Amino acid sequence: MFMCTDPAAPKSLKEITAEFASDARKVASHSVWLHMCSAYILYTAVLGVYAFWGPKAGKLMYDMAGESADLVFGGVTVITGVFGSLGGGLLLDKLGSTLANANLICGLSNLVGLVFVLLSFLVARSFAVFIALFAIGELALFMMQAPVGAIGMWSVPAALRPLAISMVTVSIHLLGDVPSPPLVGALQTALEARKPPESANQQWRVSMSIISLLLLFSGLVFLRSSILARQAADYRKPDELAAVSAVAEQQGAKHKGGRGRSGKFHNSSQSGAPDLEHSGNSSASFASGSGRRLSIGASMGVSGVGVSGIGDQMSDKQPLLDPQDPDSGSVSDAAAQ
Repeated sequence: MFMCTDPAAPKSLKEITAEFASDARKVASHSVWLHMCSAYILYTAVLGVYAFWGPKAGKLMYDMAGESADLVFGGVTVITGVFGSLGGGLLLDKLGSTLANANLICGLSNLVGLVFVLLSFLVARSFAVFIALFAIGELALFMMQAPVGAIGMWSVPAALRPLAISMVTVSIHLLGDVPSPPLVGALQTALEARKPPESANQQWRVSMSIISLLLLFSGLVFLRSSILARQAADYRKPDELAAVSAVAEQQGAKHKGGRGRSGKFHNSSQSGAPDLEHSGNSSASFASGSGRRLSIGASMGVSGVGVSGIGDQMSDKQPLLDPQDPDSGSVSDAAAQ
């Protein structure tokens, strides 16, 4: 006897688990997203240590009394976080809002930040010099906040973006800033063993420098991803890519001899996006505004919902499907239709 299942019936736990595992595999199959998530975990592990142990380390290294170290570290983090995040978004707009450029900014942000935080821990001998170098390092590190949010959304199909962003958020905490502070605490305890108090306090320079080296690996992973991203699919809608391309056309007109769209916006030109070079001032204005929303909006954080809704403001509502699904079309197919 033929049995029909009710489509309105609730799914079993087994079905839900299998569905989730299938979608998670699809997300992880996108190499740019996977590189970003891995590098972001390392980055978050370091910032988690700075937030948890930074004030205590500064207080003990420079024999400070009271809560002044906590206030200074908190103030530096807030100020550099705001200006670094905005600066990263503006820089991405300036270079061109592509996956390759977003990864490049993240990689350089990690490497430049690493140089200054290492100088602050290993070279500085006064608290004023230490906090100045550390602030420059944190400013550089926070400049990747906007680009990394953009990578998380542009590197996967629109239907998978909510899951992709959720997986990033869970991963960076579960594998990043949750385990790193106790591990550094254990390392510091081992370094302090059988040492006089003054020498023990200076071991914070060693333990904080060791954890900071994770930024080197994070930066290198982002730089490798920037190379892969030149050939990877950009899953923004065709009209979004056309708007970004129009900004590049304008910048190329201002700076003759630049590479132009074919060099900087591989994914845009491959997607079948229309050429807006001669579309008039109104189109140019629209392109400039939308390109700015794409990257600066991402500075609200990788888990923010504001950027993921940008596509809804566009006129083209055609969905972008996963090219790895044989039954779905690519970005190029969507544009051609």
